[in-house]
Amino acid sequence: MKILLRLLPLAALAVVAGCVRTNTDTVVAEDGAWTRTVKFSIQKEDMMGKPNTFDQFLFLPSGADWKTSQTTEKEYLVFTGVRQAKLGETITDDLRVKQKGKAILSNTVTVKDLGNGRYEYLETITYTGEKKPDMPSPEGEMLTMLRESLAGIEVTDAQIKEMSQAAMIDLWRIIFGPTRPMLPSLILHPDLGERELRRSFGRTMDVQFEKFFGDKMDKDARLKAIRTLMAKMDSEKIMGPTKEKAQSESSGEGDSGLISMSTIVKLPGRIIEANGEIDEISGEVFWAFFSESPQMAPLTLRAVCEVKR
Repeated sequence: MKILLRLLPLAALAVVAGCVRTNTDTVVAEDGAWTRTVKFSIQKEDMMGKPNTFDQFLFLPSGADWKTSQTTEKEYLVFTGVRQAKLGETITDDLRVKQKGKAILSNTVTVKDLGNGRYEYLETITYTGEKKPDMPSPEGEMLTMLRESLAGIEVTDAQIKEMSQAAMIDLWRIIFGPTRPMLPSLILHPDLGERELRRSFGRTMDVQFEKFFGDKMDKDARLKAIRTLMAKMDSEKIMGPTKEKAQSESSGEGDSGLISMSTIVKLPGRIIEANGEIDEISGEVFWAFFSESPQMAPLTLRAVCEVKR
């Protein structure tokens, strides 16, 4: 899997990712009321020594509902916004990444009463920018490789297309998150990163094959198909920005580059469902990802708790 031939140019973007960070923290009370805190951090200066401003990278939340402040923490400028919300209320667009003057990410977040003493935290982060010309197409290499790896298995055109789309999204999310993005490992420890990527992607494909084919493929047949797929995979053809695109993005030509993002929610009672990482010590659920993550499909961050009443 020649993943590094495409991803190593992103090392330059990883520098940008260190320049800008977003953190959102949501605390839900026993009665369902919740407090939303957003914290954005940017380095004071870029690599050329020029001052950075929040306006270069982000649209800041504003309005009477928000209490905002700006401080300095070592080499970073920090914006903090805090807002109170009621159970069932929705907050929109408090996490908007800017690119060439336009928002390329938007979000909605709410806390709902599901009944029976259950609260649901639900956040959706959507890519709203123009589709990049170098985005991988599920109708391309992945579709062909899946067909070849499933030789001998009866599969329809609709199934193979749906599976190809799901596989590309899975691969994209493994690299860019959530919840444990492998991009840093791929850059800093390529051998380990590629091994982890193969293992994680193999697991997701096992789930996909079982979902689509059920008893048509037993465990051994799925394993054979996955190994065939892995042997054919060439990420130089199917994944990631071109070197030229990566270089232009890292040059600061009106582009935010990669931004590291994290989302945390603290729920009352017992957490009974979550598609993020559960921290049993703090009682929180968290998600970590890069700003590229929602580009192939919207991100849905969800956690459900049960409160004794």
